[in-house]
Amino acid sequence: MLPLNQSFTIVERAEDFAVTAAGKIAALLGNSGDKLHLISLSGGSTPFPVYKKLAGILAADGTASLCHWIQTDERLVSADDERSNQRSIKNSLFIDGLLPLQSFLAAPTGLEGAKQSPASFERICQNYYQKLMTLPESLRPPAPIDLVILGVGVDGHTASLFPDTDWQNRTSETGFAVFTPDSQPEPRLSLTLERIMQAHEIVFLVNGATKQPVLQKIFFDASFASPAAFITRSRRAHWVIGRESADDRLASFARQTNPQNFK
Repeated sequence: MLPLNQSFTIVERAEDFAVTAAGKIAALLGNSGDKLHLISLSGGSTPFPVYKKLAGILAADGTASLCHWIQTDERLVSADDERSNQRSIKNSLFIDGLLPLQSFLAAPTGLEGAKQSPASFERICQNYYQKLMTLPESLRPPAPIDLVILGVGVDGHTASLFPDTDWQNRTSETGFAVFTPDSQPEPRLSLTLERIMQAHEIVFLVNGATKQPVLQKIFFDASFASPAAFITRSRRAHWVIGRESADDRLASFARQTNPQNFK
């Protein structure tokens, strides 16, 4: 067993995953009191139903006005493309009008006719950095992000840090980098590993049977050198995991570690 200091919530019923995960995120924000919160949102099929539930919880408990939202990563496609993370974020977290859309600073999209080059990628990162400098002063870079929401791909990627890229070595003053994974059809803007590691809290949302093999590797294979595994072995994070994603060994370990967090 790897020496981990992780927090686990295992969700036994698939239909309970979104509301349980949303409740966990809201509780972490509530623990910060009445200060402003900066939350970084990942894309993917798992978090979007969670975001929709989260909006209702935050609107009901009065936390909504304290929250400001940015993107953990984004595909460099047009904002209305079906693969755009910000499109899906707007259609989940903000779809019911419970949270103010102006509190969401979406990432730049597309390459605006520019050639794919280090210079054009750097301009995209700089553009987003300048956008984030319009946040309330206490939330502006280089202040740590309060909460980063992450997922895990079947290859162990998280955010848009993919195993076949130089994810471990990329740093920048903006806190963002553009990666061009061989496995993906377009370049991706992402928070750098350094910026993710600086966050006050990290939450991984993992659901579905296809994620079971990669979680086995992250938690039980010390040789598995993926971005998600690196983060897990380097610092504490909170995991909300659907039972289909957790084999019996992981479920047993999670129960021993956090017996109160089986839903």
